[in-house]
Amino acid sequence: MKIFLLFLALSASTSAIAQNKPVIECGESKGVRFDAPSGNVAIDTDEAPRHFFLTIDLKASKISLLWPESKTSDGRSTLPSYTAELLIVSATENQISALDIDQTGDMVGVYSLYPKEKVIYHTQHRYQAFSGGSPNNTSLWAKCKM
Repeated sequence: MKIFLLFLALSASTSAIAQNKPVIECGESKGVRFDAPSGNVAIDTDEAPRHFFLTIDLKASKISLLWPESKTSDGRSTLPSYTAELLIVSATENQISALDIDQTGDMVGVYSLYPKEKVIYHTQHRYQAFSGGSPNNTSLWAKCKM
């Protein structure tokens, strides 16, 4: 399964492959979630129980991101795959941070990778129109293999 996921990550980032960019694998993310239905903020634990992959192109100021499809043990899809080109807004030897803004503008994500520590933090601010309309924030972290 891990080899198949790596193949998906490589396939999704052909420009990174052509330029021999290394693929960074990040593990399952854990953290907290804040929801504000009707203006009342509720806090809960949250997780993204799937690995995800990154390639970094500092010259182009972009990170290619792939979250593979998530499935249950019997093969049912629980989360679709997600790919995006993130805009790097800051890059130092200690930290690389990039923005992910969806097409509707109702979701803004920030990914900050700390290469020396092999840790990534990703935070998502969104308005969940599909759930009746509710501001939402998820702040997660994961360990990465570089």
